[in-house]
Amino acid sequence: MEQTNFQQVKNTLILGAGDTGHIIAKKIMKEQEGTFKILGFLDDAKEKQDVSLAGVSVIGTLADLGQLIKLYDIKLVIVAITNMGRVAFTQIETICNLADIELRRIPCIEDLLLKK
Repeated sequence: MEQTNFQQVKNTLILGAGDTGHIIAKKIMKEQEGTFKILGFLDDAKEKQDVSLAGVSVIGTLADLGQLIKLYDIKLVIVAITNMGRVAFTQIETICNLADIELRRIPCIEDLLLKK
């Protein structure tokens, strides 16, 4: 009998609807289809609310993260805000840890170039 491997699609939120978030979304949709399902972006900028990037909408602000994790059964959060401060990131990390959600952070260029 032939075995089939079923990989669960990870419902994903991207924090940051700027250039980095847009690039990440396009890359995931092009190369990781069937692995990740991007359900939306979160961004605190008022002008980005209800905007769509690469066919994915900005569905709220960072303050909505905890609620949206539950609402959409999120399994992965990608932080694409490369200039996010330590305090803000720690808050996001705490929310994800409490909900047992995988968290990934896109490094800023300076971190990549000056990696120690």
